[in-house]
Parts: sequence; C-alpha cells; structure tokens
Amino acid sequence: MNLGKFPQILFCFALLWITNNLFAQNTDVVFERLNTSHGLSNNTAQRVFQDSKGFIWVATADGLNRYDGYSFKTFRNDPQDTTSIISNTIWSIYEDRTGNIWIGSEGGLSLFVRETETFKNFIYEAMPNIPEQAIRWVAAVFSITQLEENVLWMGTVFNGLTKFDITTKQFTHFLPDPDAPIGNSNIVIWLANDYKDKNTLWFSIDRGISSFNTSNNTFKNVNLPKELFSGQVWEVYPDSKGYIWAGTEKDGLIRLNLENDEYVLFTPDPTNPESISGFGTWAVIEDKNETNTFWVGTRNGLNKYDLNTNTFFAFKSDVHDQSTLSSDFVFDIFQDRTGVLWIATAGGLDKIDPGRVPFRNYAHIPAAKNSLNENDVYALLESTKDDEVLWIGTYGGGINRLDATNNSFTYIKHNPGNLNSLSGDSIRSLYQDPDDNGEILWVGVAGKGLDRYDLKNKKFENYSYQSGNPNSLSSNTIRQIYETRDGMLWLATASGLNKFDRKKEIFTRYLLQDTTYVAPIRKLLLTLHSTKKPLQSILKVGESADHTQSFTISQKTSVLIAAMGEGQDDMYDHGWLEDSDGKKIWIMDFDESKHAGGGAKNRLHLKLLELESGQYNLRYVSDIGHSYSNWNVAEPINASMWGIQVFEINNEEKRIISQNINKNEKPNSIAGSNISSIIEDGYGMLWVATQDGGLSKLDRKSGNFTNYRSSSETNSLSNNIAFSLHEDNYGSLWIGTQSGLNKFDAATNSFKSWTTKDGLPNNAIINFLEDESGKIWMATGNGITKFDPNDESLTFINYGVQDGVKFDQYYIGSKTRTTNGSMFFGGRSGFVSFKPGKNNPQPPHTLISDFQIFNQSVLPGKDSPLQKHISETESLELSHDQNVFSFEFTALHYSRPEKNLYLFKMEGFDKDWIDGTRRFAPYTNLDPGKYTFQVKAANSDGVWNEKGASVNITIHPPWWRTYWAYGGYVFLFLGIIFAIDRIQRRRMIIKTRERMKIQAAEHRAESAELQARAVQAENERKSKELEEARQLQLSMLPKELPQLPNLDIAVYMQTATEVGGDYYDFHVSLDGTLTVVIGDATGHGMKAGTMVTTAKSLFNSYAPNPDILFSFQEITRCIKQMNFGKLSMCLTMLKIKGDKMQISTAGMPPSFIFRGDTKVVEEHLFKAMPLGTMEKFPYEVKDTTLKAGDTILLMSDGLPELSNNSGDMYGYKKIRNGFEDIAEKSPEEIITYLKNEGSDWVNHEAPDDDVTFVVIKVKN
Repeated sequence: MNLGKFPQILFCFALLWITNNLFAQNTDVVFERLNTSHGLSNNTAQRVFQDSKGFIWVATADGLNRYDGYSFKTFRNDPQDTTSIISNTIWSIYEDRTGNIWIGSEGGLSLFVRETETFKNFIYEAMPNIPEQAIRWVAAVFSITQLEENVLWMGTVFNGLTKFDITTKQFTHFLPDPDAPIGNSNIVIWLANDYKDKNTLWFSIDRGISSFNTSNNTFKNVNLPKELFSGQVWEVYPDSKGYIWAGTEKDGLIRLNLENDEYVLFTPDPTNPESISGFGTWAVIEDKNETNTFWVGTRNGLNKYDLNTNTFFAFKSDVHDQSTLSSDFVFDIFQDRTGVLWIATAGGLDKIDPGRVPFRNYAHIPAAKNSLNENDVYALLESTKDDEVLWIGTYGGGINRLDATNNSFTYIKHNPGNLNSLSGDSIRSLYQDPDDNGEILWVGVAGKGLDRYDLKNKKFENYSYQSGNPNSLSSNTIRQIYETRDGMLWLATASGLNKFDRKKEIFTRYLLQDTTYVAPIRKLLLTLHSTKKPLQSILKVGESADHTQSFTISQKTSVLIAAMGEGQDDMYDHGWLEDSDGKKIWIMDFDESKHAGGGAKNRLHLKLLELESGQYNLRYVSDIGHSYSNWNVAEPINASMWGIQVFEINNEEKRIISQNINKNEKPNSIAGSNISSIIEDGYGMLWVATQDGGLSKLDRKSGNFTNYRSSSETNSLSNNIAFSLHEDNYGSLWIGTQSGLNKFDAATNSFKSWTTKDGLPNNAIINFLEDESGKIWMATGNGITKFDPNDESLTFINYGVQDGVKFDQYYIGSKTRTTNGSMFFGGRSGFVSFKPGKNNPQPPHTLISDFQIFNQSVLPGKDSPLQKHISETESLELSHDQNVFSFEFTALHYSRPEKNLYLFKMEGFDKDWIDGTRRFAPYTNLDPGKYTFQVKAANSDGVWNEKGASVNITIHPPWWRTYWAYGGYVFLFLGIIFAIDRIQRRRMIIKTRERMKIQAAEHRAESAELQARAVQAENERKSKELEEARQLQLSMLPKELPQLPNLDIAVYMQTATEVGGDYYDFHVSLDGTLTVVIGDATGHGMKAGTMVTTAKSLFNSYAPNPDILFSFQEITRCIKQMNFGKLSMCLTMLKIKGDKMQISTAGMPPSFIFRGDTKVVEEHLFKAMPLGTMEKFPYEVKDTTLKAGDTILLMSDGLPELSNNSGDMYGYKKIRNGFEDIAEKSPEEIITYLKNEGSDWVNHEAPDDDVTFVVIKVKN
C-alpha cells in the first residue's frame, strides 16, 4: 500500500466507486438520514458505537459526536485546551469493562471523562525513520478492544498490535513482521475478539488476516492463497457460528471456516442480482434479531446476506429518494440494544429502524397510465381468491384492481350499453363471498344498491330499492357489507339495517321506528282517508312540486288536517293552511311530527282546528328526490296520504282525536337510520353503529334491540354520531365516534372514553384495524394512531405527515388488513398502506441531560453546584437565590425517538406526574427545602422505564430565614417592644408628675410661674421624643446610594416637625437587579418610626426575591402577625434589570417616568391598599422597558399634599408639569428644583409631613 495515498484511500473510495447499477430496493426498509443539517459535525461517518448508558457515538473525519436521539453534541480538538480530544479525525470508539470511553484517532488515544466531559490524551512513542508523506499516521489508533482487565489492545499503522496498560499508562508494541521494513506488513487496521477463545485477537493485515494469543504473545497467520489478496484487508469479524469474515480492499468478502481451512469468496457478479454489490468491503456484522442474517458494508452499497439461501440483497443510494442510503460507501455498521441498525457512510449516518412503519401513499396520477383512476377511495378489500390482489372501490372511477405482483392497476366501470356491467361508478362497499370459492364479489354502488359480480363470467346482477316491495333494499346507499357466522349478509345503509338471504334473494329491513301516533288515531285517520271525502286535499305529491287548492266553509267547523312529507331536523316536503289573505294559520312542523313508517324521514303531522266561515287555501311544496313513487328510502305506511288533506269531523271523531292526539307509541327498533358499521361479537350479538342515534345491539334470537346513546351521564357513549366498531382479541368492543374513542364494559353496561386530552390526534375515530401483535390502529380526522388494548394506561402513538402519512381525511369502512399483515386505509386522497413495525419491548434508558439556573447551563466546577455532569449527579445543593432552575432530559431509545413519551415530577412540590413531551421541566421560586426531581420515559411502543432518572435537591434558606435569624427577630422584636414600653412608662410618669404639679400650683399663689415651668418641661420632652423618633427614622435609611454603571440615582428627605414615617431603601442582587422602595408609615412620631424599623427589616429579607407580589404578601403577613393595630405601611417597589423594569405600589402616590425619546411623562398609578391591611389583596405589577435618557421620579405624599398659608395644596399636576420641564437635567438638579418648589410654597416654613423624593436616570 502506498502510504502517501493512505488518506485518499480512507476518505475517497466512495467517490471513486460510484456506479450507475441500481439494485432493487427492499421496500420494507426505510433509511433515516442524519447529517450535518441535523448537527453531525461531518458527513464522513467512520465508526458508530453505543455506550452502556445508551448514547450513540459517531466517529467522523472532523470531530467526535454523541447523539441522544434528538441532537448531536460535538467534541473537537482545541489547541488551547489540553483537556480537549487530541485529534478531530476519529477512527474508533470503545468502552472498557469499567465504563470508560476510549477514542482512537489520528493523533493517538483519548479517554473521555464522563464527570466533566473532558479528555485525557495518551500518545505512544513514534517509530524512527517514518517517511515524511506518512508522518501524520505515526500516532494513529485505528481500532481498540479489550481482553484482560486494565489492558487495551489497539491497531496502529507502524507499530502493529499495541498493548496499553490502563493502570501504568504504558504502551507495548507487537509487530507481526519485526524484520520487515517500514510499510504495509505491520499495519493493523481492525481488531476483533474471538467469539470463543478469550485469549485470541483477530486482526487484519496487508494482504491477509492474522491472530494473536495474548497469553503467550504469539502471532499466527491464516493460511490463505496469496492470489486472494491484491490489497489491504479492512475488516475481520468472527461470528457466532465460528466463521471468520474478512473484508478486503479490492477482492470482495471472504468467509473462512477455521475447522477445515475452507473459505468462500463473495464477489460482485453483474449477471446475478443476488450477489454482493461491491468488491471493497469495510464492515460485516451478524444481525442479533434475525437468525442467519448478516449485514455487509461495501464501497458500493449496503448488503443484507441470508446464510440460508446464500443470497445478498443490496441497498443503494438514490439522490431522488431521501429514504435510501445516504452514500454507497459504507464505513461501519452497528446494531444497538434496541435492534436499530446504524450505518456510517461517506454521506452521513443512516439508521434502519425495525419498528418504523413505512407508509406508502397511493393516489391518482393524471399523467400516469398505471395508477389509481380516482382519489376518493370508499372501499378496500383483499381478494380471498388471490392474496396478491387488492380490490379498491372509488367514487366515480368504479372498481380498481391492484395486482401486487407487478404493481399494476386494472379498472371495472359502468358500461351504459351493457346491462350486465357495473351499475354505477361510485362504489361505497365491497365484499368477496367465500361461500362461492371467492368467485362472487358483492359491491355497494352509491345510489344504485347492491351488485353481485360473477368474477368467472364477468357479469353483474343488481339489487336495489323497489317502491312497494318491503323485501327489497331499504336504501340504495350501502356503506358496509358484513357476513355473520350463520352465513347471512348484513348491509349498513343510509336508511336502516338490512339482512340479505342470498339463497332466497330476500332483504329483511330493520328500520328506525320513531315515535308514532297511537292506534286509535291511526285507525281513525285510515277510516277518514278511505271512506270520507275531505274538504280539500293535495295527495300523491311528486318532486319539485308547488300546489295550491282552495276551499270554502259556510259556518264554524271542526277540522282535522293530516300532512305527510319528508323531514330530517326540518321539513323538506310539507304543507300548510292559509286564509284568503295568504296568512298562514297552520304549518307542518318537524318537531311536532311523528314517524309515518318506512324510512325515518317519512313524517306525519295531525292538527285539530276550529275554522270560522270563509275561504281557505291548502298549500304543499316538495324538493327534489324522495317523493311519491320516487322513494329513495322505504316508503311510508299508507303512502297514498303523501301530501295534505283537511277533513270535517263530528263530535265523536273530535273526542277520539282530542283524547289521543298527544299520546305516543315508541316501538323497539334500531337506534338510528343512518348506519355506518356492523360487527358480530364473540357471543353472536350484532352491534350496529349509527350516525344519527348512537349504538344498537341486536339479539337475533329475540329480535330485540338494546340501544346506547350519549347523555349527561358520565359513563354513557361520548357521541351519538358513531363511525366504526371493532372487537379486539380480548373480546372488548371499541366504538369510534365523532367525540373520541369508546370502550364498552359489558359488566357495567357502560362506556369509557378517550379524547385528544388523552393523547388522540383527533376526536373523530373513522376506522379500526388490529395488527398481528394485537395492537389496534385507527384512522382519525388527523392522521393514524395506534394503541395496545391490553395496556391499562392506553398510550396512543400517533402518525401524521411527518411520518409519511400524506392525507388525513378517511372514509368510513374504507380499510382492510391483508394476509401478510399489511394495513390499508382509504380516504379522500387515495389510500395509504403500511406494514406495522416490530414492537420493541426494550424500555428506554432515561437520563437528565442538562441543568440550568436562570436559563444558563450549569457546568461542573469548583464554585459550581455541580461537581459532576448532571447525568452523573445524584444530589444537588442550591442557595436560596438559585431557586429558578430547569432540567432537560432524554430517553436513549432510537426506535422512533420522536414518539418517546415522558413524565416528570418534583417530589415535594408537584402533586401529579406532568407531561414532559418538550423534554424540559422549569421550576421557579421554590421555597427552601428538600425535593426530588424524577423523570421516566416510554419508548415509541409505550413500554415504560418506571425507574427513570432522579436527582435529590436541597435549597438552603437565606441567612435571614434560618432558625437562628428567626430567633434573632424574636429577640429584636421583644427588645423594640420593651424599649417602647419603657418610653411609654417614662412618659406616663412624667405626665403624672406634671399633672400633680399643676394641681398643686392651683393651690399656690405662684401657680402662674409653676405652670410656665411645666409647659416648658413638656415642650422639652416632646422635642426630645420627636428627635428620638427622627433619629430612629433616619437610621433606617441607606448610608450610601448604589453605584451602577447604567443608572444615576439621587434622593432627598426632609422630616416634618412631627415625624411622618417616610422611608426609602435600595438593594442590588447578585445578578445586578436593582430593587428600590419608597414608603410612608401611617401615623406619626414613635409609632411611625417603629413601622419604618419593621419595614426596613422585612425589606432586607425579601428584596432578593424577584417576585414583587410575593414580597408584598409576605410583608403584609408579617405586619399582621405583629398586631400593630391600625398601623400599616404604604410602599412602592420597583426592580430594574438591564432595560427591564417592574413596579408595583401599595397605597402610595403615582410614579412618574419621563421618556427621553418622546419627551413625555408617563404616570403609573395603582389603586391598592397599604401593606398590613388586607391579606391576599390583588396587587398589580406593571412591566416596562427603559431606554437611555429615561428618568424615574418616586415620591411620598409630602410635597403634593403640602398646604400654603391659604390652605391650597401643591398638588400632583404641578409636580408632573414641573418634572416634565426639568426631567432632562441630572437627578441632583431635579431634586433641588422640587425641594425649592416646596420651600417656596410654604414660605420656607417647616412642612407638617415628611417630604421624600427618589430620582433615577438611565445613562446614555
């Protein structure tokens, strides 16, 4: 081998060996492509591997990739980072017995450290005198395996077979040919452990294969003819049967039998389509799930080899078909624990999923000669005579016959000139009669009835509705043809259920018998109609009629009006009575009408009237269709009454009518008229689904119907529009309705239902099919879904456009399952076929893949909550300000990973499991305490891993919420109470003494002098008390203002002669959030000072919390618990983070924001109670965005309520106008302006309430 061309050989074979010879593709195999557009670092995928945790690792020509079924994470070399992988050209991946991942690359050997997701790199000493053109391969590691504990074996370019001691980190080299010059003889490409001998390694060498015994360090070459090899052997693979497979560079695939030294050479044969597809063979594996099946990767496609038949089936790339191989150059093949096959190619990573359902869509293609001839497919049926034939009933295209052997269509259509042809081209149902050796096909033709097609003689015979013949069909629209075990055919028609006796050619009708008039009324009406001449009548009315007949009566007369017509929810054919002026006196009404017999839409309405003398007009109109002598459903009883008539009646007749006209009869009958589906259960009961009355069960022995309808009861049928029925292998009856899936419980005679809330893709359940494994598939109003009826949780697996199902409007009854297990559903856009994939019993390995605090991923580190990667972490400890976090998680199961299911729960916080479809679980503002986050997952077949993954979490409280802090608060509070009590006691004593002095002074002559002294003492005491309160108030204020790069802040407070209780404060969080409060305690003096002290303490406790409303609730709770009586705290709080601001106010004046760009002042006024007055008050928070030049003004009520000598208050309007004029100045200048304005307003006198401002300007 030319070493200078070694890189080109490794990377370019795919480009050099592409041919135009396309082998037939196995249509049941779908390749799912993954490449750089999906996040793979490079499309040259060279090796694939699955580790013990379930991750898929991919070695590429530019980086190492780890795949979790949803996204790739790439590891590349960073020259500035010694903990990165040593090279980007990756050749091999291996996991040792202790779970360590080892990477072989062009640069050497690397160990992946899971805890930190970093690498430790190892390089062996280079051989001397390496040619310059091959220098890049001096440290390359092509393959890795393990036999002994703590020892790795590697294949290298120049150092032959290399041993690496994991404990000592020492390399030892074993050369197959020590005396050979540097070159091909000592190149070891691929290593493999012997299937039986645990001390033997097999490896490929130049022009041969060899073995190495690790117990005595000896080589043994396999004795094969030299003419077999014209180049390097790339692959060596010992299988479970004792064969050794060798993939060569140029000479095909060799299978060696060591017991007799016999070998078989497989090479491409252009004349044999079942030969191997290429000479260059890079990969061989034995299929774990299919006995005697091997997969072979060549430079010219992927091959599936059947050992039993000694044949290959080739899979090739097609640039026009995304479901084929990405590239014909196959580097590696790997089968994971779930049975998914991974193929590393020169065009990316491919996946063959045995559980994937390959949907195929059949539609009318106008330009194609051989396709479906109409898209509306109402019926599908596998031929009972030839299981390679599919019968297809179309609407407008007649019957299509699909022959699967050559995928060809033939058509059977109506021929107007042939009475023995199909009666119409719109087919609604099909059934092939097994009793006639499959030679009879029954066809439901829309509007034409039932056709019997003799396949042998190519003749049709038609059965249709016949007016006046009760033994004919009740309707010419047949949705289903169903044969029961007694050999009877049952027909679901648009007007009732029909039983057809094929031998007697007699139809028995089971019609909806709605409420009718009672027998005395019916008998009287028939007598009147047959024996008495009416005053006027319009009878036997045909279609599209509009009749008027007049009559006159000379005196007041009792009459009976009898009208018969067509109606469904409303009347279509109906009559009425009007006076001579055209005013309607009576009109036939559907809601008051009763069933007239026959089809459900035949209606009869009777009315007893007293008519005055005069002229009257009898009217009747009809539409197109169902009418006299043109019935499209079963005709009514006494059909000659179709129309309207008026009879004069005597007193006796009037008495009979008056006593009985409001009475009803409701006979036992089927629940509805519009039949959609029929099924016979295991007990011989016939179940009938209707679209207008719910569900019926017919006991054929008694002839009685039991009906089930939707009602307000919890366990009733979910909707009276029922589309489909199915009895599963366990004997359970399933009903598809417009409002979800229903299951009938025979023990309780009740139903359980499932809807989109339970995971269904749509509530309309159109059709059922059960596959060979007992799973039920349903065509719905939005794709196809599958579930396991034996699974109590009833997990739905949904398939839509993204899975290859190209339409979602299906027709009732258009379905079939063929002998080979294929499923078919038909609808408006053709039909879809699929063969259910293999059910995968392997539950997924679930792990937590990412942990974020404030939406930032947390990496392991010294000062990090994580010391290991989150997937390796069992417990977390967080501080109180790290209580906004989230988890991401994944299920490492690669059979349709997009359909994996997830549930998560935070023990200690969540009551129930939460749907985790987004694979993301956010939590905000969790209280300090201990929690356990848990996540569990199910694979795409609904198999759950109940163990899942979990992590224990401890959130520590802030120091001010620890038990020590609460103890301090108690002592502080008691100290404050004690101090207040001492002051009050001293005050009372002083008052008592002064009072005694005053009383004594009254009895003294010098009382005036003593009283003056008492007044002076009192003033001094008050001044001292006020000064103490003022100092207490000022001590609560911050000593320094926050210094922030983007904000300029200024404050001002002037205390009143009698302390008013104003207060302001600031807090800057670790993430840079500025919290500002300005407040005003109710009351004055020492009471106000006490409230300010409490507010200060509570602000320090809750300022770090990002939730203003939570802080308000907690402050209110604490104030209420302190029993301050009527004292409360008015407070405005705002938080600024970056350019975002939140603000809320409890009983404070409005806040003003001057917008620098618009020069307009915004006023933010909140109507809210002071803190400490009402628990759970609905405080409001406003959010806004700040820009450079914006200025915020916060204030107490001191200045706006400042009164001058005339008693006029300064007011908020003056403040707003003045602020708008000077808001562009600095905060200090704004404060000076407002301070001067207040001073001038009161002629420089001291205010009677505190005056406080806080001004914040956003810097440019």
